[in-house]
Amino acid sequence: MSSSQTVAFIVPRPFSKGLGEYSGSLKDGERHGWGKVVFPDGKTLVGEFKNGGFHNGVYKNEDGSVIANGEFSGGSSIMDGFVSGWATYRMDSSTITGYPTPGYKEYEGEFKDGQEHGKGTITYGEDGESWNFKLTGEFRFGAPHGHCFSTRIFDGGSVIANYNGEYGEIGQDWGFIEGEVSVVDFGHFRNYKSMRLYGNYPHKHYQGYMEDSKGAKFIGSFNFRTLGFYGTGYLIDEDILLKSEWDDEGREVEDDAYQVSMNIDNHKRAVVCAFERRSSEPPYRSRDDFLEDSVAKIDFVLQHFKLVWPPHLPGNEIQLYDETLHDEFRILRSRITELIEDIKTTEFSVKLDENGDLIKEKADDIDAVNNHNAGRSEISSEEFDEYFEWPSTDAEPSWYGIDDVDVDSWPKVGVLKMLGYSVGERGGVASQSVRSNLLDKAFLSSRLPFVKSYDHMKEWGPANSCTRLKKIANVLATISVREKRNGWKVPSGRRDEDLEYLKSKYYDNSPCSRNFDWPSTDI
Repeated sequence: MSSSQTVAFIVPRPFSKGLGEYSGSLKDGERHGWGKVVFPDGKTLVGEFKNGGFHNGVYKNEDGSVIANGEFSGGSSIMDGFVSGWATYRMDSSTITGYPTPGYKEYEGEFKDGQEHGKGTITYGEDGESWNFKLTGEFRFGAPHGHCFSTRIFDGGSVIANYNGEYGEIGQDWGFIEGEVSVVDFGHFRNYKSMRLYGNYPHKHYQGYMEDSKGAKFIGSFNFRTLGFYGTGYLIDEDILLKSEWDDEGREVEDDAYQVSMNIDNHKRAVVCAFERRSSEPPYRSRDDFLEDSVAKIDFVLQHFKLVWPPHLPGNEIQLYDETLHDEFRILRSRITELIEDIKTTEFSVKLDENGDLIKEKADDIDAVNNHNAGRSEISSEEFDEYFEWPSTDAEPSWYGIDDVDVDSWPKVGVLKMLGYSVGERGGVASQSVRSNLLDKAFLSSRLPFVKSYDHMKEWGPANSCTRLKKIANVLATISVREKRNGWKVPSGRRDEDLEYLKSKYYDNSPCSRNFDWPSTDI
């Protein structure tokens, strides 16, 4: 709004000096002193005249409603000479010849020196339609300035935006500078708080804080025109905490994004996976990699519990999530720290108890054996598919045609040997019960000794799984057949006894019996 658009300059001139029926004081034949004018259209002018011109009083419609009340310049027309006081006017193509827009503009409020100045309400609308912008508040020399409340309507009423705060000059124009905004967008609510305008055209933007009716929260910058995300910001939406960048069009720049789950159970399961050294996609990651990643993500959540934002409001803390969840994340981080320290001196696996707490258990816990014998498996072949791509057996030695090249490619000291399992005449384990315990450990342990390569270790699968059982059985059966074919002298039947032990304890009547065929050592 500029001064050339105020009531003092472009509202219609309803009459000139001497028009209308006058009653009142005269001086030298001209209206002078107190008087009243009644115009042919029924409007009236009551007040003080001077030298034929109107200087102070009230201009009313036929129904008595006030058009203007205040000081006039005494010019040849009423509204053209209005200076200060209170007035209302409407401008559109029917009242202003050459009015530049197809809509209309209305104002009701205070004036000073011929311009809107003080308290008032300005309205913009379209011809034949209801208003689509209304602002009530303080005006200064023809433009909103100071505290105002405005409403904008878009898309036929489907989108309504309410602005409550400070208005002022923005370059050659005027607009919203600081405060709060609420938007109803096709039934979806968004509330913007602590907003303030920064920057210059074309990079003008607001900084503030947003919450919506679906529970999403955003701290950062907003597009000057659309209030879309802009620049760097933090978003919590559907249990996700995201730090990212958005361009001028509100599109996310994903290269700079960092995303963390706000579901604490997901972080607990990640810790369990870390101690099992599981990963759903390459590269195969170690336990330490997993734990380091888990701690970093939890630290990110904890660091962004409260943010001081925007910068112009020091001490204005915005809380992104509730205290209870914050305490749970602090406790979880402390628990992970304890586990990291304990694993340096003691081998154990980690699981979730019935209360969802992380607890330690021995790698060869006898309870795991009992659970399997009762028909329950920690990780069935079906569940295993959720964590691993099923390994190919194209190059795996089998009990059918033994390929010497494949067998020779095996590590000289394998996983079973590293665990202490051996059946040889020299250095072998004679006691079947001891060998059985070693095989139990090989099957149930979440921490096997690292041998050869990550790809080789992936073939062994997770603890207590069908993949692990199949690998152990194939290794034992392949070596047994090879020994028999080559006539190597080994204590008779020890590997066959061990295979039978594994079959009766872990294979028969288990999901694994439907997953693969038990190997034979017959030649």
